Amino acid sequence: MPSSRTGSFSVTALLAAALTVLVAAAAGVGVALAASASSANPTYVVRLERLEHGAYGDAGDYATGFGPGLAGQGVWQAIASSTSVPNLAFIQYANTASGMVEVHLESFTGGAYRDAGDYTTHYPLTDAAKGTFELVGSSAGAPELGLIKAVDTPSKMVNVLLEAVSGGAYRSIGDYRSDFPASAASTGTWQLLRSSGGAPELALIANASGPVAVHLDALSGGAYQRVANYATPYRAAAGAAVWQLFGSGSGAPELGYGQLTPGPVTVRWATVSNGAYKAAGSYTSAFSPSLVTAGSWELFGDGPSPVLALVKTPVIAPTTTVTVPVTVTTVVTQPLPAPPPPKPHARARVRARLVISYRYHYAQTRILHVSISHFPRRARIAVRCYGRRCPRLAVTAGYRRLGGALHSLGGRVLGAGDLLEITVTAPGLLPERIGVRIRNGEKPRARLL
Repeated sequence: MPSSRTGSFSVTALLAAALTVLVAAAAGVGVALAASASSANPTYVVRLERLEHGAYGDAGDYATGFGPGLAGQGVWQAIASSTSVPNLAFIQYANTASGMVEVHLESFTGGAYRDAGDYTTHYPLTDAAKGTFELVGSSAGAPELGLIKAVDTPSKMVNVLLEAVSGGAYRSIGDYRSDFPASAASTGTWQLLRSSGGAPELALIANASGPVAVHLDALSGGAYQRVANYATPYRAAAGAAVWQLFGSGSGAPELGYGQLTPGPVTVRWATVSNGAYKAAGSYTSAFSPSLVTAGSWELFGDGPSPVLALVKTPVIAPTTTVTVPVTVTTVVTQPLPAPPPPKPHARARVRARLVISYRYHYAQTRILHVSISHFPRRARIAVRCYGRRCPRLAVTAGYRRLGGALHSLGGRVLGAGDLLEITVTAPGLLPERIGVRIRNGEKPRARLL
């Protein structure tokens, strides 16, 4: 009776023009799939300017963990933090892995942006066309998520739907009617403001035409009711602009206004005095007007004047294919059809190198050890098994729980015909899927799906 045989195989999950199968002479050694390597993936960068010594100037450029390809799939939001650099959130409402709206968070700690959580919500992707998504800071950790909804509301009024993180996902905590008619949806910029009373306040900066005004609602008696209306010294912007309210600690929020076009980029803000907003400052930014279309602009407050932030969209450089030599006893090359040339602004593909050690004997294969390298911090891995002899196997993990998840795969026994499917995903990157087919009396066969 033949003894059981051991081996291992590695899969580099990369976009490849050819698939090379490396077969070692020793019996039982597994199959290795190698593919061409690509250059490092660029990421979004947060560029800041703040008022110091009477002028707006550079306050730092900070790389994030968000990969390319997110443009047009959601909205960015800068959230004031305990440091001089804001936390960053991306509310993704297109091409999500879950099929629902998702929230991806990064916090600025230890001098760099770090993953602070990826959460699914209960909002379907179609809700993006029905209102405005807005995050509002929470003392409990992850910010609350609101949908300021003006389409398909039973009352024909603007409604505020709120969700908070519970059990690793966003869950509904309230659905409230406001006193804004649904027709007000297109008249300005909507915002949720953290209040001392618990539920966030609802604000409309009416800036679509004519004089700009600010209207505030607060939750009272199970519905949002008007608490203030303020005139401002501004008129609707003739070009591109960003508007933001931020807390002053004295009641009425301060109003920030960033004029992007026509240039130069200018930051203005106003505070409430005698029942109306009065101009408190106006300064020219050091940002070049050529950057106006380079990304998403944000204003946020962490002091007496607003901070101007540009979430700069990464530019994807052309991919360079290199061949890495591997010493083996026999090399058999199975060329695959070359992929079509990349489309302009095509998303990069997630990278990960997976190594699985195993032992097979007749129709059974036992997984001995699983490891992974080059795993992006914001990536997630999902492992599933399909087949009549599959054990109960459904593993999903992110970067922080990766080690424990892979360790749990050790010792699993699969039968001939079973398919082990490994999927690696990351925000803004194309996913990679790897299939491992278990065979009777032969080494498992691995391939990119």
